[in-house]
Amino acid sequence: MAVKENIMTKLIILGSGIAAVQAAQAARAQDPDIQIDLYSSDTELPYYRLRLFELLVNPQQTAMLSIHPASWYDERQIRLHLGVTATAVNTDAQTVILSTGHEARYDELIVATGSRSMVPPIPGNALEGVCTLWTMQDALDIESRLREVTRAVTAGYPGPVPGAEEYVADARQGAGG
Repeated sequence: MAVKENIMTKLIILGSGIAAVQAAQAARAQDPDIQIDLYSSDTELPYYRLRLFELLVNPQQTAMLSIHPASWYDERQIRLHLGVTATAVNTDAQTVILSTGHEARYDELIVATGSRSMVPPIPGNALEGVCTLWTMQDALDIESRLREVTRAVTAGYPGPVPGAEEYVADARQGAGG
């Protein structure tokens, strides 16, 4: 009788938004033995992007935006690689080349990198003070800038970002503006 060799499957997830975290959670639920590595360009724990405006009023609440605490990932044996991005994927060799220069092998790959902020191609879009709000660091940088300005304009696509004006006004008031 042949003995079946137990080979662990390795899953690499690129991205750290809600889709990436849900994919890791679903993979763990489906296979308790799978090795899961999640790579993110962000240096913070995965967080809710849609709540970044809250940091404009209270930049100290960064931890409150985390999807899960670090212990949640540890308990589920989901290895987080924060501040590490994929620079290339070789599907033939089933490897990912990382920004660290290392190469990671995978059996399964999920690319859940989401989208990026886009500044429309309009005159003045590269002027000092034109910012996008996409990462936690963007929010903290904007909050810092709000302390120094007397006026701010918000725009979103395809229209104004719901609640943005209120957050900017609240942040300005907190800064004595």
